[in-house]
Amino acid sequence: MDVFEAKYALEHSLYTAVSQNVIDIIGDAAEGIRILPNSVDLSIFNDDRKKTPDGKIEMVTVCALRSEKGIDYEAFALKILRDEYGYDNLHLTVVGDGDYAGFYKEKVKEAGVQDIVTFVGKKTREEVKEYLTASDFMVMPSIEETFGIPPIEAMACGIPVVSTRCGAPEEYMTEQCGELCNVRDPEDLARAIDRVIKKTGEYDTSYLKSVANTFSEKAVTDKAMEFYRELLNQ
Repeated sequence: MDVFEAKYALEHSLYTAVSQNVIDIIGDAAEGIRILPNSVDLSIFNDDRKKTPDGKIEMVTVCALRSEKGIDYEAFALKILRDEYGYDNLHLTVVGDGDYAGFYKEKVKEAGVQDIVTFVGKKTREEVKEYLTASDFMVMPSIEETFGIPPIEAMACGIPVVSTRCGAPEEYMTEQCGELCNVRDPEDLARAIDRVIKKTGEYDTSYLKSVANTFSEKAVTDKAMEFYRELLNQ
């Protein structure tokens, strides 16, 4: 490609980002960038919740265990829920692995909630679905997310979500999807979880699935083709 071809390609290109949060991070240089979200393969995330009547409130967090995932704040939110809100039937399953696994396990012990938190490590997508459908809701306590695929997978299974305002999730989560809370704030996270628990049974499964489906491979491919046709007509 010579310089003239390169110049033509640059002048006739359309640039995309996966969320408004990414555009905001880029700043002034992001002028003209359009949003094209990640596509999420939802082909296996189509089962409904299969909660067993054991009396426990089952929560699940799915993530790579990295520094920005906020499991430490989630641990102290659980302590607040048990000690101050009186919940004695909570259980959290953490699905995923990473360099911060040891750090987060120590924080769980520090919070004194190791008896109600289970780390199960990295799992296949089929296994992740099983954990989702066995849970009452998902919790994503992240400090920063450019998109956030696990909440989409959860909603595809009809599972509501508690998420921090960590960037992208507030772009697609409405009040009908669950609850949002502040980052790095165990007290606010505990309040959000409490609100979702009290609304158990009120969430519309079909609505949750409809939100997830806006990020299906077909929906995102259709959007990409729309951008492509727009470029062809320039």
